[in-house]
Amino acid sequence: MKSTKKKTNAPKYFSGLNYSMANEDSSLERALVKRLGSKRILSVCGSGARALSLLQGEVTKLDCVDLSMEQLSIAKLRLAIIKSLEHDEYLKFWGYAPHSPKDHKPFRREVLEVKLANEPEVSKWIEYHQQNDWESLLYKGKWESSFATFGKITQTLLGPKALEFFQFNDLESQKDFLKKEFPWKRWNLLVKVIGNRATFNALLYKGDFIKKNVKLSYFDYYSQAFKNLFNHGLAKENFFLQLCMLGAVRFPEGNIIEADLACFQDMKKRAQEAQVSFIQEDVISQGKQESYDFISISDVPSYFSGKLESDFLQDLYPKLESGGVIVLRSYLRIPDADRTGYTDISSSHQDLIETEKTQMYKIEVLRKA
Repeated sequence: MKSTKKKTNAPKYFSGLNYSMANEDSSLERALVKRLGSKRILSVCGSGARALSLLQGEVTKLDCVDLSMEQLSIAKLRLAIIKSLEHDEYLKFWGYAPHSPKDHKPFRREVLEVKLANEPEVSKWIEYHQQNDWESLLYKGKWESSFATFGKITQTLLGPKALEFFQFNDLESQKDFLKKEFPWKRWNLLVKVIGNRATFNALLYKGDFIKKNVKLSYFDYYSQAFKNLFNHGLAKENFFLQLCMLGAVRFPEGNIIEADLACFQDMKKRAQEAQVSFIQEDVISQGKQESYDFISISDVPSYFSGKLESDFLQDLYPKLESGGVIVLRSYLRIPDADRTGYTDISSSHQDLIETEKTQMYKIEVLRKA
């Protein structure tokens, strides 16, 4: 494992610990890596959960890139814990359901102060946990904290119906509840109040919110996404719906992919064999220095403008191996980029795109010709 440091003037939104769990359903990228047999991967790091979950199969190289040292640091902690703990211990440490982030404080302390005492970065997180009475980091990111606030507002406005929505074990019963009992007027009011630029800037983005170029209004954009989620999967199996409506993942069926046993076992095995690097860099610049067959760029280009927006795919092109793919997520803004030399193969993977558990992104799978 190696780390590369670089000073950067990141926007406020990209500084500090922005993500401690996940804002995307990276099971999509994980499934694509398996389906395509990818071996050399470049991924935006985030909390580490989105990137490390790609470790599987024949992956030999994983470069985790982020502008934020805090994001890289928590990812390094994740990797050390994956190597050191077994699956249920991993769930306990992070506080994944059925455990709580407030449970297992002595265990969390033992892991950091004894099992991982000699690992890089751990002393920083020992101090952090001490300051937080040894509670888990799982919901400490700015994004997760904001959605904890959204969840409280949702429960207040919807009342008991917010929790009742997560009790169903079959989709037809859930759809019947949505048709007959769900408080749609209050829900639509909630989407109007929360789902707008001013609210997101105030609570989370601090002025760096994406400059929307999709034609749908904010209300229609979010309403459409939520209706897709409501009607195409069980709410209790969806981490994003649980965050939005309950403020936390309370039902283990909805845990993100890194908490899945098979995924954990894959990560643990490949972490011992693959080269995993953590690099403080913007994903486009790093992409110019290596050669990859899979690039997971997240929704980073939605924040681009000008020449950077138009050229980023061409900047990445030389370092993408022939037949390699870029997975691009677009949130509210579809980059006006030069896609010359790429074939859009998204339709071939529509089964994965349609079951992605946030539905907030337009997802493109672009293959180098």
